[in-house]
Amino acid sequence: VTEVAAHVKQHAKGREREEFLKQLTWHEFFYLVMEQEGAGTLQNLEPPKYAVRWQAELPDDIRNGETGLPCVDAWVERLVTDNYLHNHERLWFAAYVTHFRRVDWKAGWDFFREHLLDGDIASNALSWQWVASTFANKPYFMNQENIAKYSDQRWCATCRVPCPFRKSYETLERELFGTTFS
Repeated sequence: VTEVAAHVKQHAKGREREEFLKQLTWHEFFYLVMEQEGAGTLQNLEPPKYAVRWQAELPDDIRNGETGLPCVDAWVERLVTDNYLHNHERLWFAAYVTHFRRVDWKAGWDFFREHLLDGDIASNALSWQWVASTFANKPYFMNQENIAKYSDQRWCATCRVPCPFRKSYETLERELFGTTFS
């Protein structure tokens, strides 16, 4: 990690450099947590911060990229075909699975482990837990505005289905979690 950080500091510039170094820091932090917690990182480190009953298995429509939501289906296709997802797409997919579909983060983690080339245990499991709020003080989720902004409208501009993400953060918070965390 030290060598990679030194190389990036020497050769990269601006926002890309800062973003990469930030991700490298998270990667290192997740490894330290895994070193401390061991196999516990594959279980909830904390209770979720909202009342939830997750189903254990990833539904076939998600696994097969047939949800009908252009963005979600594209994330699955890219994951399965390219064995990669951008960090934002990973977080959005995790939020969709755990919060919008009420699937246990471990099923999503397993799906990522099956397909991601760079899906190391520490970063993958603890990122899923961060989204699920079993390793964070609140759940991570997104709305349509966030997806559109950080994807250059890639899916939102042509989407013709009722979008479950097309609400304000406050409305989604109440609907998904029964409370607001702000």
